[in-house]
Amino acid sequence: MSTLDLDQSSIEFHRMIARKDVVGLELLSTAEAVQAHLADAAKRCTGEVLAVYACGFPSQSVLRGSAERDFGAVARGARMKVCWQHSMIASTRLTWYVDAARGLGAEIRGCDQSPHRFVIYDDVVFFPRDALAEDEPGAVMTRAPAAVEYFRAQHRFYWSGGRPVAAAGEAGEADEFIESDLARDIVRLLAQGEKDEVVSRKLGISLRTCRAHVARIMKVLGARSRFQAGVYAARTGLAGDSSRRR
Repeated sequence: MSTLDLDQSSIEFHRMIARKDVVGLELLSTAEAVQAHLADAAKRCTGEVLAVYACGFPSQSVLRGSAERDFGAVARGARMKVCWQHSMIASTRLTWYVDAARGLGAEIRGCDQSPHRFVIYDDVVFFPRDALAEDEPGAVMTRAPAAVEYFRAQHRFYWSGGRPVAAAGEAGEADEFIESDLARDIVRLLAQGEKDEVVSRKLGISLRTCRAHVARIMKVLGARSRFQAGVYAARTGLAGDSSRRR
């Protein structure tokens, strides 16, 4: 999709917010309310599930809750297109999710980080309250056309620029490498801004080997630069202290 379409939908959405036009916006302040409304919307969904989960790695309980709702809708015949941040997909913590989603026929793409996590079930969208510039916990549920179109445009933007995710079996080797102590040491140093020459010297490997590993890490994480690869890995815990596991 074009950035013009995205900009136009963004303008309409923020005009609605600026007008304090809260018709159709339901503020959900508690976790219980959020989960109950999400579950109800997912059960009613018959057309499509569109989601962008690229704003920090969720806890396993949150991830399993999302999977139960989303996969349930898919099992009942809905289509599903979900975007995850590149660095999250590289983590083996998401392997079971990828396996299950692809097994049901859902489509997954890796994308850059998004400012908000959101999900659309047919014509209802859920997004965090901080999208309304509110420093409050909870989420917003709405069927307001301007809001739904804004988040649909967001999804089209990330989806069109995303990269299809290989099945877990196809990506197993890459997952195993990115979780290795050597890869963790490399990305930890990259996150610190170290150059290849320094990384190779500190890790006792040749410069050629180091650069080959860096290129592989960047490909797996979907990073455009060495520093970005380090940052992506740090956000998901891939750049943790490997010495603790030795």
